[in-house]
Amino acid sequence: MNNPNEIARETLRLLVTRKITPTPDNYRKLYWEITGHKDDDPTMNAEKMLQRIALDLPRETPDQVAAVNAFSNATACSQ
Repeated sequence: MNNPNEIARETLRLLVTRKITPTPDNYRKLYWEITGHKDDDPTMNAEKMLQRIALDLPRETPDQVAAVNAFSNATACSQ
């Protein structure tokens, strides 16, 4: 799986089917499991991973732009 959107969907599906609490850490672990990469990047926190996903979301219609903006706002962590 190379498409970040597909990986994100599969990650959410696994959280549900495995009955894992949907915390940022659990999401990150499953995300890396699906990609086949090690979860050893100390700079890749949940916020950065979700920001990466947001970059790949389509922005072709006003509704898509609004959805991406809502996603970005919902996943941003305040310091």
